[in-house]
Amino acid sequence: MRSFYCDIPGGPGEVLALAKRESDHLFKILRAVPGDTVELLDGRGQRAVAQVRPDRTLIITHCEQLPEPKCRLLLYTAVPRKVKLDVLLKQAAELGVWEIHLVTCERSV
Repeated sequence: MRSFYCDIPGGPGEVLALAKRESDHLFKILRAVPGDTVELLDGRGQRAVAQVRPDRTLIITHCEQLPEPKCRLLLYTAVPRKVKLDVLLKQAAELGVWEIHLVTCERSV
């Protein structure tokens, strides 16, 4: 199931539209059709499952509040180059890292 970032306004039965960038990705790149199911995440622990409607909107079918993780991952890393930092941040977020601390090292680039 594909996941998208979205402010989840309400509970089941609520109709919503994704932001333009997310909507373009869903309908133009992934070619979603009515009846497809997607996961919505708001970045604050709320998760919803929604179904694509014919008018390119989504209707929420299930909504839940996820608890904070019991074990928080902390990442300490030397400051990488700019391009590498973008990749590092993306991958750390995908892994569920709670905090990222950049450390200035004596022997680094």
